[in-house]
Amino acid sequence: MNGDPEFIGGLAPGTKVFLANWKTVPIETIKVGDEVLTSEGGAAKVEAVLKGDHDLVTIRQNTRHRAHLKDPSVEKPWGIVEMTCSKRQKLILSTRQGIKIYNNGRGVRVVSVSQLADCQTKDGRIIKIIKEKTRRFPLTTEAPEIRDYVKPMVLRNEGRCFTWQCEAGDLEEYVNKKIRAATRMILQPISIEIPVLGPWLEQSFERNITAGQLEAMAWLLGFWIGDGSRTGAIFALHSRDDDVNTRLRENAKVWGMTLRIELGKGFSASGFLQTYNGAVRNLNKDNPLVKVLEELKFYGNGRRNGPKNVPLFMRTEQIAVREAFLAGLIDSDGYCNIQNGCIHVVIKTVYLPIRDAINFIGRSLGLTVSTNFRRANFDERSGVNHRDHWVCELYGGTNHETLRSMLNRCSCERKRNPKLVYIRNRDFEEFDSDYQSEENENDPDPEDNDDLSGIMESFEDDPEDDPEEQEDGTFNFGKLRFNIIQSCKSPVIGLVLSDTSNRTFVTDDQIVCGTAELITEGLESRPYFKRRCLSCHTETAKKWFKVPWLGDVFDRLCGNCRDSYSRTHMRCSNGLCNRVFKPIDLNPKRLSGRKREVARQATHQCERCGSSPLQG
Repeated sequence: MNGDPEFIGGLAPGTKVFLANWKTVPIETIKVGDEVLTSEGGAAKVEAVLKGDHDLVTIRQNTRHRAHLKDPSVEKPWGIVEMTCSKRQKLILSTRQGIKIYNNGRGVRVVSVSQLADCQTKDGRIIKIIKEKTRRFPLTTEAPEIRDYVKPMVLRNEGRCFTWQCEAGDLEEYVNKKIRAATRMILQPISIEIPVLGPWLEQSFERNITAGQLEAMAWLLGFWIGDGSRTGAIFALHSRDDDVNTRLRENAKVWGMTLRIELGKGFSASGFLQTYNGAVRNLNKDNPLVKVLEELKFYGNGRRNGPKNVPLFMRTEQIAVREAFLAGLIDSDGYCNIQNGCIHVVIKTVYLPIRDAINFIGRSLGLTVSTNFRRANFDERSGVNHRDHWVCELYGGTNHETLRSMLNRCSCERKRNPKLVYIRNRDFEEFDSDYQSEENENDPDPEDNDDLSGIMESFEDDPEDDPEEQEDGTFNFGKLRFNIIQSCKSPVIGLVLSDTSNRTFVTDDQIVCGTAELITEGLESRPYFKRRCLSCHTETAKKWFKVPWLGDVFDRLCGNCRDSYSRTHMRCSNGLCNRVFKPIDLNPKRLSGRKREVARQATHQCERCGSSPLQG
């Protein structure tokens, strides 16, 4: 496009990227010398900004919503994580190590362990991918021998996961389906805390604000966003919901307000937060909550009666403020339960800004969030007419402790301790990030054999394999299922980062990406490359193997030549020939007639070039 050197990687223009100060900017506005955010929360300096036309792919969050595919009238899920990038953009991935031990029904016990290994691409590059390393044992093999074989290969990190990098196109082409099903894209939670609400309260009210007062105001803001009136400090309440009404009264008292409840029809009620100057009770005059709503733009236009809004600073607020805000929102419009051991939180809203806020605050805390649209309908069971609304679902993903901490800030006992429910024919882990094996139903089940179960338990129950506990104020990386969709050729922008230990950056959707790189030897694509056996020169082998005597190079042996070398360990000493000696070359007695005489006279010389053999 502009004479830039060739490079690999790059994102489509318009993609927003986090700078080191946690602000997001379009990638095309980044200049040399700017610092971007790394996956460790540090800074990496941009050494070059490159532009070029590349084949593109779209990385899209993989969900199990299927209703919109069968019924065109059903809205597609909203808020799907998506990124358009170069086919050669490096993705930062996490793959759970698979260990499988089973009997194949033919008198053989098969042991398969996934490992990070080299792979040669069709265009001649050597890349690292996850492969299954398989070995066969006789059925008579004792369990300790199998354990001794597997144990050195078992990962001992948290969750027993590989963290690795792979280009988007290579992942689709060279990694098998089972490994891809166990592979997740890494998302960066927003662990930084940039206080806005606390300092503003201290400045506006000219006094120190305690942690309890700050949490009380954050809860009131979340509760107002869910059930508050745009006219001010007025709330729609349920007269029998004592837990919520008590919390509302207590938090209002912390800020010098009193709660007055007026009963309506049935169980409906209205709550008014009033201030008292010693003679007159006021509703919105000198009201701390209303002042925050107006000044910090929880009213979209900054004025009372304006549309509800959640300002973007909540994305990087103190973690306690974010959790308390969502807790108030859950107390107003949400419910939660436990399905198959997984906490599931649902918040319904008719307001788009609230939908967006749940999405960006939830993901900033490392939670997994999904949102789908429900059209107006009549619920025959409850007899209630529902308007068009959005349903936001939150799961713990890899940060279950964060979700639990948030629920502990709720007022309702039923939300602090969700009930256990059973739901049939519904995938409750729709967006959860726990690893789910999507294996073929015809695969052997290792649990069918008691001996095999005992071997597997020796690895599954290893305490070192358990996920690391979350510490206060920290998050685990989010892990997201995804699909790769081929796209067209189009301009991309690549960021070449300084040579540090962590050459990654983070997009606005919190996707962790690898740096762009100038094409050098080993990275270049060779379109006319043809894989050929170094020994027999065949190009049609089904499997290719490294050349034992050359090490890590592009050359490969076909399966037949590799088997021959493993038996004879002899090859031609001529480096331009490299023919592997076959067992029959070293045993002329197996030949007959003229061939035997020629072989005897050759005294094991290479039949192609006449050079002497080389052992090993």
